[in-house]
Amino acid sequence: MTRPLQFLKMVLQRFNQPEQRIILAVPVFLFALWLGLPDSLNRGSLGLHSEVLAEASLGVQASPSVTAGAEPVVVTTVSGAQARQLQSEFTQVLLSESRALDHQMASEMKALVSSQKAREREWKAREKKARREFFEASKSGAEKTHWMDDRRKRFNEFKKDLQGELARVKKEQALRRTASNLDQKTRQQKFTDALKQGQHPESALWHPSRQEPLMEDAVPSPSLVPSDSRLK
Repeated sequence: MTRPLQFLKMVLQRFNQPEQRIILAVPVFLFALWLGLPDSLNRGSLGLHSEVLAEASLGVQASPSVTAGAEPVVVTTVSGAQARQLQSEFTQVLLSESRALDHQMASEMKALVSSQKAREREWKAREKKARREFFEASKSGAEKTHWMDDRRKRFNEFKKDLQGELARVKKEQALRRTASNLDQKTRQQKFTDALKQGQHPESALWHPSRQEPLMEDAVPSPSLVPSDSRLK
């Protein structure tokens, strides 16, 4: 029984693929027996035969399946000291972001207030010129009184528009601050969870999740700038 098995091994060695070996193992072995190469089967030869077949079968099972274009996943870990250092640096990044947003919004508010004061001075200068021209036209006292009442109404409307503009900007800034706080809280939680698992946090967490829109330069609405027709 030894010679058929040797013949089987010799044939199988010519094939490198495990799939080919398992397919050819049985028919080649039976062919060797059919040729009359030695004696009858016994318990020992059966064991060796099973061993050869099992070897070929394991070769098929052990062959890894390779996916085209697949890349190995590399998981990096951090030590306790590294985690503390990363957490400290990340906290400083969040603090710097918060301070930068505060500075930006303060600058925007300062520019808006300055713009409103300049527009109010311009409004009053125009009204003063219109009043002088109107009074010099030797109008009656009733017309002058009516003009002054109308001027007072226009000024109240102008101030109301300025206050509305200021309130709108303050509300927009409050919404931006709330969104920034929520974004930082979410990133901080993800960062901490990654460190607890001994992993490096994602690089995207070091940057805001959304770009805060910059406030446009304050542009007065038409109602904030008196036209010539409204001064007459």
